[in-house]
Amino acid sequence: MENILINTLNITNEDIDSFKTKGFLQIKNFYDKSFIQYIQQKIDEQIASPTDKYQNGFNRLAFDLFEHDPKVEELLKSVEFRKIMYKLTGDIMFFVQAI
Repeated sequence: MENILINTLNITNEDIDSFKTKGFLQIKNFYDKSFIQYIQQKIDEQIASPTDKYQNGFNRLAFDLFEHDPKVEELLKSVEFRKIMYKLTGDIMFFVQAI
């Protein structure tokens, strides 16, 4: 199993407050570069570029783009990732359907 998260983060109270206020938290160097490239490649393969002004490319957008994807499942099952999500949300996260 490769390490998708490249560093162990110390989530501060300020980070948690920022996440609760804004709904997101920008964390630089959170994922390994190879994981980012993998996700970008999968998106490029699965979603067509819009073909006209009506954005027909979105007809291919699917909710199951990463369903049963081993790398995404590895991330979602990662103890470190789950700890970080718990610190930010205060809830135990569970995997129902991939992106």
